[in-house]
Amino acid sequence: MSGFRAYFDFTKDNADGLISLSADESRHLCGSLRARKGDAVDAFDLSGNIYSCTIEHPDTKSALLKIIQRVCPAKRQTQIWLLQCLPKGKTFDEIIRQCVELGAAGVIPILSRFSQVKIPPQEVEKKRQKWLAQVIEAVKQSSNFDGFELPGAQTFEQAIAETSDFDLKIAASLEPDAKNISSVFKELKCPPKKVAVLIGPEGDMSADEYGLARNCGFAPVTLGKNVLKSNTAAVSTLSQVIAALDFIS
Repeated sequence: MSGFRAYFDFTKDNADGLISLSADESRHLCGSLRARKGDAVDAFDLSGNIYSCTIEHPDTKSALLKIIQRVCPAKRQTQIWLLQCLPKGKTFDEIIRQCVELGAAGVIPILSRFSQVKIPPQEVEKKRQKWLAQVIEAVKQSSNFDGFELPGAQTFEQAIAETSDFDLKIAASLEPDAKNISSVFKELKCPPKKVAVLIGPEGDMSADEYGLARNCGFAPVTLGKNVLKSNTAAVSTLSQVIAALDFIS
C-alpha cells in the first residue's frame, strides 16, 4: 500500500479509469498532504473496494486519480460488530475511530433507555453522515480497508432484532452471572463467522434491555471488577474478542 490514501465512492462513474475526488478529499490530499502529480494513492470506499492509483491532476478542489489496478487484500475471517448504546458528547466519535483501527466490520448506534443522546428521526441521516466522516478518517489512519458499515441510529429493540444471523452474541454486563470472554470462547466448537458485541451507555442498560438481550441470545460477559466507561468497555471487549479469535483460529 502507498503512503497516500483517499476516499472515493466507487458507485459513481469513473470514466476512462479516472476518478475525481471530492473537494474535501482533494484539499486533504493535495493541500494538507502536499501530494503531487504521479504520486501513488490508495483509493478506497467503505465497502472494501481498494484501487492503486496515481495522481493525474493535482488540484486542491478537484484532484484526478488514474486507476492502475484493483487491490485484493486478504479478508477478515470473522466479522465483529459493535452494538453501542450512544454515550454523551463526542465519546461515540472516539469509539468509531477505535473500532475501525481494531478491525471491526461495523458499528450500530443504539438509542437505549438510559442514553443521554436524543436524535429526532429527521436528524438520523444527518448524524450518520457526520459519523461516516470519522470512519473515513480512521480508515486513512489505520489502513483498515476491509469495509465498514455504520447504519443510522436505531432503537434498542430494532438493533437487537437484527442480530438473528450472528452466531455469537455477547453483552458487556455487570450482572453477577456474567462469564469471562475467554470462557465463552472455550465453549465454541469452531470460530464464529459473525460476532455481535453489545455495550451499554452511561448508567448501563435497563433491566428490560438486559432481559431482551438475553432472550435474543446475548451471553453476559464481565470485563473485570472495575466499572468501565463506554469507550473503554468497547475497546476492552473488542480487544479481548480479537485475542480469543486468534487463539481458537
